[in-house]
Amino acid sequence: MLPSSCLWFPIKNCNGYWISDTGVVWTEKREWFCGNYGTTKRMLPEGPLPYFCKQNTNIKRVKLCLNNGNYKHFSIHRLVMEHFNPIDSPEKYHIHHKDGDQGNNCIENLEWISALEHFKVHSVKFIEDIKRRQLGSGNTMAKLTEDQVLKIKDFFLKGMRGREIAGKFNIAESTVSNIKHGIIWSHLTGIKK
Repeated sequence: MLPSSCLWFPIKNCNGYWISDTGVVWTEKREWFCGNYGTTKRMLPEGPLPYFCKQNTNIKRVKLCLNNGNYKHFSIHRLVMEHFNPIDSPEKYHIHHKDGDQGNNCIENLEWISALEHFKVHSVKFIEDIKRRQLGSGNTMAKLTEDQVLKIKDFFLKGMRGREIAGKFNIAESTVSNIKHGIIWSHLTGIKK
């Protein structure tokens, strides 16, 4: 029996499967072919269908038996949108997760957008992520933390020599000079070249 805590639609061309507005796929008790080349038969109990994630992503997918007996993989976010917010020619659109979490397939979190819009949204987020990772201690090449850089700035403002500061932090004197002249860490120190 389907839980009443959410809305359900039967999945088109897949008898015995339902999709909820929260992204849960439900199945009735059925035979399921699994294993190598679908040669092993087992009984699948009624209930939420286990999902798997597309490689290197958090995109949830399920394998469903079509009415013709063949199996097909479906992205859960696409099932939700095609059943709860259908549009003409859905293959021409991308589905965007508003909160950025590809595992959150609630209908309120999904929207149809063009491929170009989707590219723009994610390229801006991608560039912001790159910038955030490349600045400061988020950069994998960083030898100093933000606190250490601020201490270095304090030391050279108090008149301490570069060689002395470098010795305290076990870094090259040129690194201290680059901080002092705003070549590196300027986002933190406020020193501009």
